Amino acid sequence: MRPMFPTCGCGGVIQVKSQPALRRGYAAGMPVWHLYLLRCRDGSLYAGIATDVQRRFREHAAGTGAKYTRAHPPDCVLASRPYPDRASALRAEYRLKRRPRAEKLAWLLAQDSDEGRDPGQGGHAPAAAVAAVRIKPRPV
Repeated sequence: MRPMFPTCGCGGVIQVKSQPALRRGYAAGMPVWHLYLLRCRDGSLYAGIATDVQRRFREHAAGTGAKYTRAHPPDCVLASRPYPDRASALRAEYRLKRRPRAEKLAWLLAQDSDEGRDPGQGGHAPAAAVAAVRIKPRPV
């Protein structure tokens, strides 16, 4: 699969599931919402939702995105997972943001194994797999 986002050499996992399977039972004109996870230059993680993750990444990188990413510019997109509507994407974002950093990384690594499972509902990757993600530690 060709990467859709700028890569930063962090070994980021870019997962974008196909949209046709998501469209079943929904009107064809409805946008698909994505929950995405960014790695910032200081090593912190940022989660958000958007219908166009590429456009939203460019906004964050230009400093016109969220207030957090103005102070912590993004380095790369680590993951993206589609949701059928804005409400379900917002619920998943809320749950993901409440998880500790290690569980966010586990969500990132476990995407293929528990497809469709929302953050905070179990299905975590083993600790060794989480350690395999090369992410700069946060400054203390």
